[in-house]
Amino acid sequence: MKLNISKNVDITLIDEEAIITNLNNGQFISINYTSYCILDLIKKGKTSFEIIQFMKEKYNIDTSIIEKDYNEFVNSMISIGTVSYTHLRAHET
Repeated sequence: MKLNISKNVDITLIDEEAIITNLNNGQFISINYTSYCILDLIKKGKTSFEIIQFMKEKYNIDTSIIEKDYNEFVNSMISIGTVSYTHLRAHET
């Protein structure tokens, strides 16, 4: 499965934070720069493994902590419809 940014959201970076706007209902939330980087990497097609490795190298934090924080963030983004999973076809794996 692959994570994708939903088409009904707009993500705008403003200095060190980003605003996620749901274009269907106008609701918005603010996220920090690190969270924005994760969404940007998802948008660029990076896998969860690649994103976790990038964050580990950038912040020099233990992998288990990054995995926990990453999974919590992704699950929160799924719950509000910002990201979703797409099933890959056999030739895309």
